[in-house]
Amino acid sequence: MLNLVSTSDSIEIATTGTQNIGVSASFFTYNLAAGTVTPGNQNTLISTATTTTVVSAPASGSYIGVHYISIFNQSASTSEGITVKLVNASLLINILSLTLQPLYTLIYEKGTGWYQLDASGGRIETPLAGRFLKYNTILNGTTTFTAGASTNTIKARLQGGGGAGGGATGFAGEFAGLGYALGCGVADGEETKSNIEQRTSNIEHRSEEFRRLSGLGASAGEFKFRIRTV
Repeated sequence: MLNLVSTSDSIEIATTGTQNIGVSASFFTYNLAAGTVTPGNQNTLISTATTTTVVSAPASGSYIGVHYISIFNQSASTSEGITVKLVNASLLINILSLTLQPLYTLIYEKGTGWYQLDASGGRIETPLAGRFLKYNTILNGTTTFTAGASTNTIKARLQGGGGAGGGATGFAGEFAGLGYALGCGVADGEETKSNIEQRTSNIEHRSEEFRRLSGLGASAGEFKFRIRTV
């Protein structure tokens, strides 16, 4: 819990750009003399490069315990620099500083601490290496695939189907054997990001070779290249 214990304590957020940043804070105000606990919240919209108070200082004789803060970058295309500060009359502490990606949310929760949610609402774990990003399915030899900035490794599965409704038993076995002969990796394969452009080009070329040698035409069945980025 983040405690504001004097009339000069507050929580501020410094922003570097002009994106709309929505901030919601939930807290309890504890009045020691009266023995009362009062729930409260403070909502703020930031749209300029400035420093903004998002949890105000408590009144004299009270202190505030902050249980939750949500900081959401409402822009769908532009990131925003965020610095969260704990302010006292004589001291300013930067709690954390980061670049908040488009449609990402930075959250503080009592008992958990700080973490981020991505644009889909999925929690971002640290370290990022090995985190599943998404699947891409390519159904022809002309579609291009561009790895995102967060991609470190690409795992590819090459599948073929056709004849007798897209996957006859005999054809599937022959197609798999053909894939191994061409060295294209019908089974799962893994490449680093630095090699993926050349590897993708090779696979696209070999996909056409698959079609030619197996007699698989555009209307005879499906050729599928599935990409899993992590």
